[in-house]
Amino acid sequence: MKEGKIHLLKEHSHSPDERIYQRLQARKIARESVATSSQPTRQAFDDALREHPGAELVAWGEVYRTCLRDRRGTYPPPPENCASADQFMTSEQYRDKQFAQYYQGLVSGNEEEHALIFAHPQNLSKLDENTKQISADGTFRTAPSLKVGRLYQILIIMAMYKDHKKFK
Repeated sequence: MKEGKIHLLKEHSHSPDERIYQRLQARKIARESVATSSQPTRQAFDDALREHPGAELVAWGEVYRTCLRDRRGTYPPPPENCASADQFMTSEQYRDKQFAQYYQGLVSGNEEEHALIFAHPQNLSKLDENTKQISADGTFRTAPSLKVGRLYQILIIMAMYKDHKKFK
């Protein structure tokens, strides 16, 4: 299919199968919707095909990987360093995202030591005199790579608030 039209490579002696055309159209619509939507991939797929006549001809399992690859193509490139990650996190493009509330900012120790801080605002407000215990745990295994270099560690800070093991 090219530009919404089916191009045959050789002559066929039968009439076109409308179901094949509907299936190809439905796949195309689903892929475009998933790639451009901010919804979860499966929800974008279902919403795109809800009213389409060829929807029953396309299964999520057959287009799942393709839809994910298409969506990855719309992501911004990885940041080059913590400062460029901070610029992206504070940009208009990021600010309207559901998870933007968790980004708290960039902390710098010197030219080579930086940290990106993520925390739920409600949990941060509970770190006061009622906090009984604070613990930290770091992992090097899951630290993401940057375009240049690598983040070295993900540090998780946990606190016991009053007598509870987790915030409520």
